Amino acid sequence: MMASDLRGQIILSEVLSNEPAGRVRLEWVEIYNQSAFEIDLGGYVLIADSDTNNLPAGILLEPQSYAVLARQLESENGSDSFEGYWGDSSGVWGDHESEDFLALDVAMTLSNNSGNVIIKDDPGIVLDEVIWETASDDGRSMERADVGDINSGWHDCFDPDGSTPGRENSIVPSGGESAFEVNIDPIVVSHANNGFDSFSIEVVIPPATKLTVKIYDETGYKVRSLIENSETNVLGLSWDGKDDNGKPLSPGIYLISFDLSGRSSKSKVCPVVIAP
Repeated sequence: MMASDLRGQIILSEVLSNEPAGRVRLEWVEIYNQSAFEIDLGGYVLIADSDTNNLPAGILLEPQSYAVLARQLESENGSDSFEGYWGDSSGVWGDHESEDFLALDVAMTLSNNSGNVIIKDDPGIVLDEVIWETASDDGRSMERADVGDINSGWHDCFDPDGSTPGRENSIVPSGGESAFEVNIDPIVVSHANNGFDSFSIEVVIPPATKLTVKIYDETGYKVRSLIENSETNVLGLSWDGKDDNGKPLSPGIYLISFDLSGRSSKSKVCPVVIAP
């Protein structure tokens, strides 16, 4: 396909400014080609806080495809690198099926707080910009809600991995960015015939929050802790009807408590039944 010079079709799609697990040199910016044509990145200018990068000519970005502009694409003398963290750690980008998207080195340092990224065209016209005042939580990116709409807003990534470099952005749950959703199925299980069907529990929590799940009997006595301070935004759990010591609990009504802490403090309590 012929390369096109559709300047306005390159947009910002995702930014990771708060590096995972206290690592360094792992910041990156993702761009997206909205058009139906290959676009030569030559002439585009990326401004990340106080750093300015002229993107290299002759690098073609496929239509409806992502490219990552990384502070450190490949490792140097054992340093942290995008390839080492999001690739196969071979030291070379593009030699593994997980490295099937365009990635380039750029000279930049992103601020966790009060940062901004701008992409301009050759005449210096601003094509797209994202500004943030507060960092996402550790290792979690900021994503554009809709790469097909340059006027759409941004949200913290909901993907369990914390970011989606080179692939589609995560989907905001039905309840929105502040979604706190719990689904339990079934809500009644039985010890009959020495068997037991587990309660299947699905939870969605907002970014920058932590989830604790505990189970109480009807008197308010805690019988089981399922999970504490989990930061996973979409989480699948199960409960086998046993207490913290692995002992099957007596038939009755039990209360599953879901407590959020962090950016949002909320609680939900859901009753379930263990039948004879």
